[in-house]
Amino acid sequence: MADFAGGLSQTIGPGGPFPDPLAGLPKPPAASVGGGAGIPYPAGPFDPVNAVPGLVPFERVGSGGLKAFGVDPQDLGNQGDGQSGRGAAGFVQLVGADFPSSDHAGSLARGIGFDWFDRWIVAPGRLDLGNVLTTQVRTLEVLNNFRRQARTWQGFTNNAGSGVTATNLPALPTVLQAFESFVVDIQISTNGPPNINGTLEFDIDQTPPDTIDVLVTGNRITIFPYHPQAPVRETLEFLSDIIPHDDGSEQRSSLREAPRQLFSFTIRTDNDRTRDSINAVITDWQSRVFGIPLWHEQRPLLGDVAINATTILVDTTFSDYRVGGLVMLYASDFVNETLEITAVNPGDVEVQSGPVQAFVAQDTVVMPTRTAYTRPSLDQSRAAIGPTDFSLLFETLDNIDLSDASAFPTFMGVGQTVAKPVIDRLNFINGNRIAEGYRRDIAIIDHETGPPLQFSPWSKSKPTYEYGFESDSRQAMWELRQLAHFVRGSQISFYVGTGRSDFKPNLDISDTSTSFDMPNIGFTQFYQQVTPRSDLRVTRTDGTTSLHTIIGSSVVSNAIERIDFSPGISPALPLAELEKVEFLTLSRIADDKVLFVHDRPDQSRVSIKLLGVPA
Repeated sequence: MADFAGGLSQTIGPGGPFPDPLAGLPKPPAASVGGGAGIPYPAGPFDPVNAVPGLVPFERVGSGGLKAFGVDPQDLGNQGDGQSGRGAAGFVQLVGADFPSSDHAGSLARGIGFDWFDRWIVAPGRLDLGNVLTTQVRTLEVLNNFRRQARTWQGFTNNAGSGVTATNLPALPTVLQAFESFVVDIQISTNGPPNINGTLEFDIDQTPPDTIDVLVTGNRITIFPYHPQAPVRETLEFLSDIIPHDDGSEQRSSLREAPRQLFSFTIRTDNDRTRDSINAVITDWQSRVFGIPLWHEQRPLLGDVAINATTILVDTTFSDYRVGGLVMLYASDFVNETLEITAVNPGDVEVQSGPVQAFVAQDTVVMPTRTAYTRPSLDQSRAAIGPTDFSLLFETLDNIDLSDASAFPTFMGVGQTVAKPVIDRLNFINGNRIAEGYRRDIAIIDHETGPPLQFSPWSKSKPTYEYGFESDSRQAMWELRQLAHFVRGSQISFYVGTGRSDFKPNLDISDTSTSFDMPNIGFTQFYQQVTPRSDLRVTRTDGTTSLHTIIGSSVVSNAIERIDFSPGISPALPLAELEKVEFLTLSRIADDKVLFVHDRPDQSRVSIKLLGVPA
């Protein structure tokens, strides 16, 4: 066989050598280096003249070999003595003149061996700890992946902060033989800074000396498992940029990918241990990350959970369990565990590592858990003899977008280019009155010496009102939550009925009729079918509804006016079967907030402040 320098080296796999990529190219003048033939090599370390364009020339090493980017050909699997070599596991094989070769100048084709062999490797290259709820142990493997050389691991530096420890380091420096590795145990405790963001540095003897950094990130979390008093108040806070026009129209955009989620509740306890435990936790951890169970989403555990079991049987439908999130098994304030979710299925959740204690189904509930901050100021009140009340507010850190309006009908009214959701739930009245009003931009010119002058650039006033909904259905509340995410607070408008009888037809409505007469209320003079008062909803006594656009109106007499609409009403509608005809108001959330009041699991109320908007 010819010397290693006598032909184009090839990187091959199990299928044999690749075809010569230089076949057919012009050949430079022949020369001889180190007993080989075919590669021109003038005096000096490089050959800038005869190398084929686009290929990197070799550096000369003595008179019998080559060095590619500082890697000795001998280490690449060939001894330069006429014997072909093979990399570990057959990944790379470098061959000489007994395989098809070329007398063109060139370089080794770069393959996986260049990235894998003849270097140090620390794996994995990053430790993403996620939420640190209990002490964790992770492993790092330090590998000398040089194929023929023993190398020295010189040192180790821990820059990941307190609470992160390498528990089994060897005495350093230490020598690792070719292909020898050492597995380092990294222990992460719950004691330490709330945010973990640092590196573990491995100093090795490469030439030049090198350091391999492993990034370590995560959040230490303290669970806040104390059972609150009802109700639990949850607020979704969106953020919208609203640019008004002089005529009252708006351009709106959302500035948050997901709303902020706030929970406020009171914990009342006359248990000394619970009271003292809360005081201790708040004293040290108030500025740090808590784990907050979602009490309103608690579900019974459907099967006992053994120690280290990784499947928890629970109904997950219409619930906010998330892969990568947390789930709590709760038996009492002091018997509970929080675990990290790896999969969510219709009848169970799977967790990364099981509990360290067993849980009995009949004594345990299961809840999604969120990471959250609390506020700088927390209130506490206690009686001289009696219970202590803690008033708490938490803001979650891991909320996501749940947008989905598919559970609601849609309608495209006057001035709309796309169909908008229609809220078809009943309006909940808290007390015996509903707050309503009107808003209008009014300019007032007043010199204080004479009568003031005022006018408005808006064509119509905008109605304001509150909308509420109460349900003991988990599905209904979940659908309203998804709708709130879909409209992104104040950004996207939708349709809401007024909940009252705004139109009172005088006579039965015949099949396919596109108009009805009613008492003259001044609709033609004042409303003039201008959005948001340009559409209506007809509700029958059997609960069925139909949606219509008002296309015109006229005054029939001083007592009667006629409303024209499209499409027509069908089937015929006798007055005895008419529940109400109401305005269908194009509206948006007025203040970027949606309030949920959770009285107990699966029974909640929703409260929203709404503003009618023009098309």
